[in-house]
Amino acid sequence: MLTCVRFIVVLALVVAWPTVTLAQKPRAELAKYELGDQWFRNDGVFDLIRIEPDRYVFADGTKNREVHLTKELAVIKAVGGSNWVEMSPPMRLTWPLEAGKWGVTQDAKWRSHTNPPGIDVRLS
Repeated sequence: MLTCVRFIVVLALVVAWPTVTLAQKPRAELAKYELGDQWFRNDGVFDLIRIEPDRYVFADGTKNREVHLTKELAVIKAVGGSNWVEMSPPMRLTWPLEAGKWGVTQDAKWRSHTNPPGIDVRLS
């Protein structure tokens, strides 16, 4: 009888194991950066050149490009030569990020070098 109970427990664990594993969604924790840290992107390497109270500023020194991120890593502004885009206010991100998780919808203004007054957008 004890062997039968062990077999049933082991069988239940084997059947339940994929469900437990699949239920765990991939998560990403908020990273903290320090001057000199690098951001490797498919279009180049950006160095953290400045930390301001509300943002990180990464730059690609070879192509005169900058990316400004909030401390929560949302894009504030991207500059490349005379071209730029800016989101005001930037999207609010809630950490940790999780696959399938949605944020709060918010209104913002999307500005660029081709449309400095900007357009109203709704972000999710």
